[in-house]
Amino acid sequence: MTQMAISSEMWILQITEIQKLILNGHMNTDQDHKQKGKIMNKITFEQFKQIMNYDIAKNQYYQEIEVWFFIDDSIDYFSSWLGKMLDKEKKKEIYWYGLVEDGSQAYEFDSFEEFANAKIFYNKSIKEIWASVSLLSIDACDVQERLPFYLGLV
Repeated sequence: MTQMAISSEMWILQITEIQKLILNGHMNTDQDHKQKGKIMNKITFEQFKQIMNYDIAKNQYYQEIEVWFFIDDSIDYFSSWLGKMLDKEKKKEIYWYGLVEDGSQAYEFDSFEEFANAKIFYNKSIKEIWASVSLLSIDACDVQERLPFYLGLV
């Protein structure tokens, strides 16, 4: 596991997206996550694994998976990101987390197993806390609209 620097542009983009949700009435407070079911999505860990196992190298237009999520009832992880990207120079996939706005909890992993089992959420892995993970978007799209693509249903 290596910690990576998250650019200020990425965090500004994330903050801008949150502000848009707030301004459009989709998210007003932390409690609003529970009340606005339309932006809160639960999927199984197996579905998540299918998403992350997608071969991004075969997509010539978009060689990254990006998931915006939060941990239920967590004040620390209310707007976090995870994903997979292609390192073209090394010709390998990198799994990553960007957990907090200041970039202090950004991590990269060489395999899904390392990524899924890294104890970075209050000394637990995402696999261990999956029941508390709520998705806000996949690839900047509505979760229910994007999910069928990764599950091979479209």
